[in-house]
Amino acid sequence: PYVPNDMADADLDRLKGWDGYSHETLTLETKIRFCTLCAGDIVEINSDYIYGRDEAGSATYTNKRAMITGVDFSISNQSCVLQLAILPERYL
Repeated sequence: PYVPNDMADADLDRLKGWDGYSHETLTLETKIRFCTLCAGDIVEINSDYIYGRDEAGSATYTNKRAMITGVDFSISNQSCVLQLAILPERYL
């Protein structure tokens, strides 16, 4: 049965880490195909160049989980700007 309170509690549990811990923020300019993502979506990042505070310059992002916090796009430039939040490893 549909119980709104249960859904709200599930959202609180799902977002607890994102709201309760300081997270890294990352802004990426991507191709327009990524404009279908929306706030709250979880994505994985792989990069040979990007690293965060947990990697301390010794490694780069490999299957690093992040939550989309914002999406903006430009039809004329065929580009999309994604804002991401990345939890610290100690939380995960």
